[in-house]
Amino acid sequence: MFKLNYAVKAFIILFTFSINLINQVQAQDDEISFEIKRLVESLVEKNSLDIEGVTIYSKTVLPIYYQNRNYKHGWTNSSSTEEALKSIGRAGEEGLTPEDYHYDLLLNLRKELTENSNPSASSIAHFDLLLTDAVLLYSRHLLNGKVNPVKIESTWNIQRKVFSGDSLAVLEDGIANNKIPQLLESIKPDHPLYKGLKKHLAHYRLLAKKGGWQTIDAGPTLKPGMEDARILQVRKRLALEGFLPDMGIKIPYTNFFVNDSLIGEEPENEKIYDRELATAIARFQMAYSLEVDSAIGQMTLDALNIPIEDRIDQIRVNLERARWVLGTLGDDYVLVNIAGFELFLVRNGKEIWKTNVVVGKKYSQTPVFKDRIQFIVFNPTWTVPPGIMSSETLPRMKKDGNYLSSHDLEMVDNKGNALSQSILNETQYTLRTFPYQVRQRPGDNNALGRVKFMFPNKYSIYLHDTPSKSYFSKTSRAYSHGCVRVESPLKLAEIILNDPVNYSAEKIQKIIKTNQTTTVNLKNKLDVLLLYWTAEIHPSGKLYFKEDVYNRDKKVLTELDEKRPRI
Repeated sequence: MFKLNYAVKAFIILFTFSINLINQVQAQDDEISFEIKRLVESLVEKNSLDIEGVTIYSKTVLPIYYQNRNYKHGWTNSSSTEEALKSIGRAGEEGLTPEDYHYDLLLNLRKELTENSNPSASSIAHFDLLLTDAVLLYSRHLLNGKVNPVKIESTWNIQRKVFSGDSLAVLEDGIANNKIPQLLESIKPDHPLYKGLKKHLAHYRLLAKKGGWQTIDAGPTLKPGMEDARILQVRKRLALEGFLPDMGIKIPYTNFFVNDSLIGEEPENEKIYDRELATAIARFQMAYSLEVDSAIGQMTLDALNIPIEDRIDQIRVNLERARWVLGTLGDDYVLVNIAGFELFLVRNGKEIWKTNVVVGKKYSQTPVFKDRIQFIVFNPTWTVPPGIMSSETLPRMKKDGNYLSSHDLEMVDNKGNALSQSILNETQYTLRTFPYQVRQRPGDNNALGRVKFMFPNKYSIYLHDTPSKSYFSKTSRAYSHGCVRVESPLKLAEIILNDPVNYSAEKIQKIIKTNQTTTVNLKNKLDVLLLYWTAEIHPSGKLYFKEDVYNRDKKVLTELDEKRPRI
């Protein structure tokens, strides 16, 4: 009887303790929910909320997430919490900054919660809201970038990538079932450019951690065959980036020409500029968009001496640009990299052809935007645009009564009738009062060459041929008034038209020989993107740095490093 009563009493005590514990847990959960509700309602009412000294940035999804779960805290799975924190801590691998996502604050709060046997409801609520906000903000930045591209490029018109799933359901599932890392990974651009830039970012940061590279002393131009104490500095500098084979890094380039007559026999003296070093410098010049001549002149020396931290920032800037656009490219398109002076033709998601281009000068910059090529014009006429008419054509017409005829130009009225320059009293006209248009007839000397690719836009920008072929041999090719001159335009037309019956290379040549303007409408309009990237990934995986011809990197970097995140 005694034993039975003792067992009953023990059961009653244990049961009572359990009930009290459940009640205590329920009471704390209610307190947490009450605090979350108070904070969320304040966010909705004021459209602003600060927690622990930082601002909550998700003003739409976060409130709905907590409203749908009756304001219960979501981060109850410890594994999910830890993995989410680790993912945020790795934001630097994407060229982003963990602190934009409350990272240090979250770590401190997490430490307090785990070390305190009875944490306050407000601490739990704060941590929950901040971590949810961090995941949402980081997701958005991975999806579309942190910086608003319109703030950098006023002509930007490329639609942002839209998350294809049910964001609230995915968030709920991700938090509850430890899927946040997979969610974040799925949002990142799945493109060789982005993956390659990330890989090189990690490599350059590792080099920086080890001390980076030292500055090479100034001095006269170094050429193959010369002896100079600075050659040792150059060798060490090139080896750090893998341009010399003694680092054990496979170098993909093998097609650099080095004139052996400049070098002679291979010397054993490391201070002599030998064939190996000349080839490595040529590789470096190619990768850094310099003239490939194996001579270490001022421009090559300046490129060698750019601090590694600046190159890291350049990679980060281009990772950000990649996030702006890579999720919206489609399968078939023409892409012009303005900073790289290159045009790429992509079909079924793969680059099938590329060629060099000439872009706008610094004072007549080629704008960044997206459009669709609708038709191709062979043997085009060229109508002198207002800017050139005002600054060049009219002043020259006033000085020379035969200017038009001597430059294969003609003056036409609004019906297209050709008029003689002799009918004008040139001195009385300004651009505003000039009643005619001036155009150039089709021919080899036409400013547009033999073909133009039209995607009508408010900037009057298009792709075209040019009689000025010499510019394509230059490394830096910013010489146009804004339009994009294509080095191999007839080949581009042949590939785009993709019609060997009607528009083979031979038949296109026959059209050219007629000297008659011929317009061909595209059966399938083709996207064309004029973009600006100062870092690219070669198909071999090697990183190429491009000239920041319009000095735009700094503005992106400033916004990227701005402590207040952009939404």
